[in-house]
Amino acid sequence: MTGELDESGYNRFIDRNNTLNKRLSTFAQLGLLTEQPVISEDGKPNGFYHYEITELGKAYRYYNGDRQKFCFGRVVVDSIKSKQEIVTYFDEIQVEVVYNRHVEGEIPAWATSPLLRDAGYSVPSTKGEAIDWNKGFYMQTFFRQKDNSLKPWPYIVANNYGN
Repeated sequence: MTGELDESGYNRFIDRNNTLNKRLSTFAQLGLLTEQPVISEDGKPNGFYHYEITELGKAYRYYNGDRQKFCFGRVVVDSIKSKQEIVTYFDEIQVEVVYNRHVEGEIPAWATSPLLRDAGYSVPSTKGEAIDWNKGFYMQTFFRQKDNSLKPWPYIVANNYGN
């Protein structure tokens, strides 16, 4: 993976590629994907890997447009801790909501693995501990629309501050 360094010496393309590689390997360790080294013509591994989704992975695969994600359970909001409206640089109204929630249904073993945290996901756990998806507060960002409705930003962040 190539790319140019920015003014601080950071290469976002290499960083994204390294994150993707770590996540693919983690999903293989959790049984959601298979991981096979690619063998070059000389019969030796060339440093690349081939991934396939497993039956377990298919059971939790979710399509979101052209992206695929692993999902489980239904999230239910229990309470709103705080709501803050901010006017952005582009004169949009951004609403940040901090809330407590729980997951309905059985949470699969792979989803409680601390490996997810080690792969760069923002999850409610301390390093090395199993993930408890029913613990802690979360923050969701929305953008207020012209009709006053809220459109969610696609990422939910575990709010580990001020639990």
